[in-house]
Amino acid sequence: MFTGAVGYPQYYVPKLNGIVFAVGLQTIVELSPVVQWFFSLKIFTFIFRHIFTIYLIHGFVFWSLGSTIFIYLSKNEVTYWKIVLIVAVSCYSAMFLGVPILTPLVSALGKSVPRTIWTYANEATSPRKPTLYPFPNNFLFVRQAFVQDEGPEAAAQKDEAVVSTKPRGSFKKFIAAV
Repeated sequence: MFTGAVGYPQYYVPKLNGIVFAVGLQTIVELSPVVQWFFSLKIFTFIFRHIFTIYLIHGFVFWSLGSTIFIYLSKNEVTYWKIVLIVAVSCYSAMFLGVPILTPLVSALGKSVPRTIWTYANEATSPRKPTLYPFPNNFLFVRQAFVQDEGPEAAAQKDEAVVSTKPRGSFKKFIAAV
């Protein structure tokens, strides 16, 4: 039950206070006109259209741009609270400048990938062909080298004779016979 983090429980263990908070917040949003008005402000309606893109890129932005800025400012001995403020402003600015460009791409992928999967899942499968198609199944085992002085007709006759025989016994005997 306890982690090495000074007795805090595991994060995935459900707690009654978390469930009560989630149900209470959902109830307040559903029933309160003031909260509904607040979440209907223009900034929230803008964010709502791009929320999935923000979710997808926030980690990348903070771990790449944010950590680079943080390390650079730390080397220059800037105080911690200034570093955190600068990193937050720059990362959120980069995200909000990038989401109008990235949202159509994410939306297109979100629509086309499931559609393609559904199409392939509902199509009839193509007829099964042998693994070595268009070559015969025993192509790798019965190959014979072309001999210059015999000509192609003699080599073709040898190939037909070898193809017609099936190997019996061990693989080494078969290879020795060929």
